[in-house]
Amino acid sequence: MTEHYTQKMRNVMEKPAWQALSTTAQALYPWLKLEWRGPDNSNNGPIRLSVRQAAARLGVGPDTAYHAFHDLQRKGFLVATEAARLGLEGAAKGACYEIIEIMLPHGCVAQIQEGFMS
Repeated sequence: MTEHYTQKMRNVMEKPAWQALSTTAQALYPWLKLEWRGPDNSNNGPIRLSVRQAAARLGVGPDTAYHAFHDLQRKGFLVATEAARLGLEGAAKGACYEIIEIMLPHGCVAQIQEGFMS
């Protein structure tokens, strides 16, 4: 079995935006980065991790995981590209996210919101 890992960038972790995140949001971020399958798969933008999946991985309740997702979005680490929804057959589908520090599939680097890297 091949190991799957992700990097945490020190320059990001030393920024005020990272330090202002809740500890739950900081713990959630690497789980979201693990959902990215690498530059050859170009899945940044349709990254899916549901609130319930995140809650189970973090060992917290769904409300806490929900707030962590929103904290990451408010501070500019994530952009929701598709909202969560309940399908016609009643099957729920989690939201899609783009992680802003990862190169986008079309070759451009995501524009980081003003103040994020200051």
